[in-house]
Amino acid sequence: METLLESSGVALEDHDVKLFLDIDRDFHIAVAEATNNETLISISNDLLKRADVHMWRRYKEDLRLLEKTVEAHRFILNAIKERNPTKASFYSEKHLARCV
Repeated sequence: METLLESSGVALEDHDVKLFLDIDRDFHIAVAEATNNETLISISNDLLKRADVHMWRRYKEDLRLLEKTVEAHRFILNAIKERNPTKASFYSEKHLARCV
């Protein structure tokens, strides 16, 4: 997840929306896989496939969303590294609420 977060920063610097969205999807899947919950992994995969077109439009219209997404992912990853499920859940819900 750390590598994905770093890669998303590079895509952000290059304003490469397509690459950013690919990395974003991979980050979300990595978080889901870290739960070892097959149902959550399956739901995440399905939702991310459906969100591709919607997210592409949003990010092309407002590239600042890329920065906000990297920041949100950093908070989520830090909470995971701290092994703090309450914080991870809080930051995940906050991030998803902004994106939906």
